[in-house]
Amino acid sequence: MRTKGLISLTFIITFSLYRCALISDFALNHSSSNLNLSTLLLGLSQYSENGIILSGSLKNANGSVGSDTEIKVTSASKEYTTTSDSKGNWEIKLSDDQTPLDLKLSASPNKDIAANFNIGISENESILQTTVSKIGGQLELTCGARRQSNNVTPHNLIIQGQEIVLTEGREGIFLKLKLDKKPNLSNTYVFAAHTWIYPRTYYGDYTRHLKPLPVVVDPPQLTFTKENYNQEQEIYIKALPDTNALNEYGFLSVISSGGLVIELYRSVTIYDTNAKHLFLTASKFYSDMGGIQGADVKCALDSNHPSKGIYKAMLVTQSTASFKRIACKTYACDSKEENENWVFQPLTTYNRSSDGVAVFDTDDRSLIKENTLRGFPDAGIISEDMEGGFWTGLGDGTVPTKDWRANEDPTGSRSTCNNWSGESYYVNGSLGQAGNLSGSFLNGGGGNCVNVEKQFSYPTQHRLLCIEQ
Repeated sequence: MRTKGLISLTFIITFSLYRCALISDFALNHSSSNLNLSTLLLGLSQYSENGIILSGSLKNANGSVGSDTEIKVTSASKEYTTTSDSKGNWEIKLSDDQTPLDLKLSASPNKDIAANFNIGISENESILQTTVSKIGGQLELTCGARRQSNNVTPHNLIIQGQEIVLTEGREGIFLKLKLDKKPNLSNTYVFAAHTWIYPRTYYGDYTRHLKPLPVVVDPPQLTFTKENYNQEQEIYIKALPDTNALNEYGFLSVISSGGLVIELYRSVTIYDTNAKHLFLTASKFYSDMGGIQGADVKCALDSNHPSKGIYKAMLVTQSTASFKRIACKTYACDSKEENENWVFQPLTTYNRSSDGVAVFDTDDRSLIKENTLRGFPDAGIISEDMEGGFWTGLGDGTVPTKDWRANEDPTGSRSTCNNWSGESYYVNGSLGQAGNLSGSFLNGGGGNCVNVEKQFSYPTQHRLLCIEQ
């Protein structure tokens, strides 16, 4: 029977005859006098007969070693402490306690050092090394563990298929798994699905965190023995409905409770049935469209409009417009409360109406989210005639844009062509470029605000990007 519990494991590291799983969000916090890795939790669920050694090394990005640094590992009942040597190396032997321990690792340098934190083990111990978090990029901490005897037969878990594609609330898929070689001991494999998230900050905090995906795996774990190691077993993976309208992307991880290290990934794509759509108009228009309302009518009447749904033009106006469309009222734009008659919804994936391909996601402010822009590849490279150009009115644009407001300069450098109503000779309205995956997607130049076919040999008619409401 399929279980309904949500699998919520995060980052995974595995070692010989036990597993080590990072079970909290990654975070590095530094103060004026130390580097605190207090939220790094390591769980050891099975020990070898000879005990476990937790080891690592510290070094600065400039090549100098992180010597004389206190390393502390604590559990509910025990505390282990050591100091890195003159080469930055450190090592702690854990006791042969047979009960699982949740361990906390912390490192305190003698001075303030911003850091990269890496988890990695030597060739005989692990196959994993990854950057977990960044604060300035000055210090590297490498943490590992090894079994003191190595009489283990290497083996691999074979997972059928390369990519897992799911749709929220619909039937999932079955995956078949088996081992390629007979293990020395029985091995249990636990499955998890998650993704990276990058909290939005203003001042250089690039700490990334793991977020569980809305996925259920049934059964949540499989056990292979010396007798059944080559017999295929199945897991069923299904995406559950959630409250947002985002397509989600992540990976499936597998950790082993015994045997040599096994770390397996499969990409996971979850399509959201509540995602919205958008399209570029087939027709091109002068900047004088009768204001925002007139632009919305042009979206409704365009031949690219889908058979159903309400679509509005992705344009901004100045704050003085009689009929406003505003994404942000301030430069900082701290929340969606600054939206006024805006066309994007928060936390939503926007797909092309023509083929369902995702173009971008929005954040909690209803603005395009960083690292999600996929654009309109079918618009091609923007040529001199601006074939893929569309009116936006944004005063400044990268993705995410530096400023989601219209240019309010009263001297004539406005970006909205008189709020999309009337002509403005020698003034440009901001244009996006549909085929551009850089900042130019939202603001890739300017179009003349005149109702003539060309001005100074440049085209004056451009498309609209129409957004489903």
